Amino acid sequence: MGYNADPLLDEFYFQTAWSDLKNAIGFDSFNELREFGGISYLKYTLAAAFVASLCLKHEAFCRVMVKKHPEIRIEDILTISADKAGFITSIREALNSFGPNFRHYTTTTEDQAERIYEIIAITPRNANLLNNSSPALPCVIEFANDGIIKCLSGRHHQMEFLLNSLKHTYPREYDSYQQLREGSFQTAVEGLVKSSFPELDIRRNIKLRKDGRELTDVDVAVIDRRHGYLLLVQLKFQDSAARDFRADASRMARFREESLRWLDVVSAWLEEADEQMLRSAFRIPRGTQIRQIRKLVLGRHHAWSLRSVSLDNDTSFASWNQMINTVMLMEKQQGDFRTLGGVHTLLRKYVVDAPDRHHRDQAPVEYVLDKLKFSVVQTRKDEPPVSGSAETKAS
Repeated sequence: MGYNADPLLDEFYFQTAWSDLKNAIGFDSFNELREFGGISYLKYTLAAAFVASLCLKHEAFCRVMVKKHPEIRIEDILTISADKAGFITSIREALNSFGPNFRHYTTTTEDQAERIYEIIAITPRNANLLNNSSPALPCVIEFANDGIIKCLSGRHHQMEFLLNSLKHTYPREYDSYQQLREGSFQTAVEGLVKSSFPELDIRRNIKLRKDGRELTDVDVAVIDRRHGYLLLVQLKFQDSAARDFRADASRMARFREESLRWLDVVSAWLEEADEQMLRSAFRIPRGTQIRQIRKLVLGRHHAWSLRSVSLDNDTSFASWNQMINTVMLMEKQQGDFRTLGGVHTLLRKYVVDAPDRHHRDQAPVEYVLDKLKFSVVQTRKDEPPVSGSAETKAS
């Protein structure tokens, strides 16, 4: 298929793919200047967006092709092969074309492009990445020493594959950078809180001790001097388990156990702490009287597993997105009259104590497979699910 596309189309599809990639889970796992194998994380993500843009463009041209030539079946032209060496060169050219639009970009060499290819593609060197129960397929699959095929469905999982591949190839750098993420999370929380609420003091990494022995730490402590409010925050920057349900179940069980252990230790310490211990540990400003202490477990991606346990009324939990949404909701509903206590109230109402909801409401979806047309209809709330109840009919 000959594209002969205007360069403006390449820019359009790259920007579309870049936007999709930025919204993908895990995109913000690392600072763009962090290096893996001497190559910045920015270049890996730009390359991932580039290969995804190729898929988007090819899909669009395939749709035009079958519209002009109905005798051609789209499933026969979606998957295409390409020359490996030429593809690596196209990575270098694309990065050096789109990259200068990014502040920290530096010129990509052919050697760097080849090493980037080894990360964003599935090859015989990293084929064991497919051994998991639900592996992520990338856009590019090497099937011979000098040949590749482009897997269009891979664009939906390119970010997930990129992170898995970086971890597999550069485990030392990956683990080292992971240790720095909590500091970035603390900075983000501090920025959100200070920009939304007046007269707050922030403390980081507070050690709670008893008889000289360290019991646990508080990642972020927020002091509201005006209202005498103290919020203790435990941060959990989790890796996303994506579509691997076993990994997800394991991580959420660990998240729940660690969170409950932290809550128990902090609650026990607060019960025994007098006013002087509290002031000393959290460096509470002179003249500030603490009247209310509450605890928050904040997960980067999710915190839903804590719904299965009983929490006291002074404890809440949320994901980072839920926390941002709560603050924005307060600004919309209450204007300038906002307090940290109000955040706790909203989190309890809409997250902690919200009724279970196992699915989103979805309108019927119709599918067409060759000569078969069928619809998938969501079961009503009061109607038990029935196997094989989808309506089908031949066209």
